Amino acid sequence: IYEGWLRTLTHRDFPLYDPKWQYPPGAGALLLTPSALGQRYGIAFVTLMVLIDATVMALLIGARLRSPGTSWRGPWLWSVAALVVGPIMFTRFDVVPTVVAVAVILSASRPARSGALAALGMFVKIWPALLLLILPRPSLRRGLTSFLITTAALLAGFLLVFQNRSEEH
Repeated sequence: IYEGWLRTLTHRDFPLYDPKWQYPPGAGALLLTPSALGQRYGIAFVTLMVLIDATVMALLIGARLRSPGTSWRGPWLWSVAALVVGPIMFTRFDVVPTVVAVAVILSASRPARSGALAALGMFVKIWPALLLLILPRPSLRRGLTSFLITTAALLAGFLLVFQNRSEEH
């Protein structure tokens, strides 16, 4: 499916004609990335998803190492989940918003960073934006401000780059 949208995306349009296209603009930009890696799209896509999966694991292990005495449950759960889900984990786009969501959660003590990451996640898939709700009430205003500024900047960038001139290419 993702490779099928490639022609439209390379023309700086979104495949709005396809009912399967249910993604925010950031997904379009990220779905172009495998084609820039110089391999067949499918191989490059899986390679990219494996690297993103490794990034999630690195974030979880890093968080554990920065907080001695905390549980190893996060990295273990991520490992077990990957085994349960199997290879489909690397053939779907879902690991991308997950890495952003993990970063949002791990940045909760830094509301401005967490808000910016939540905005970035929203441009990939909508649900990471909901993670703003984990911020403590005193930090919520700062996180929300960062979220709104980042959203405005990303939206401006996508309006400049993507044009959606026509329905289909």
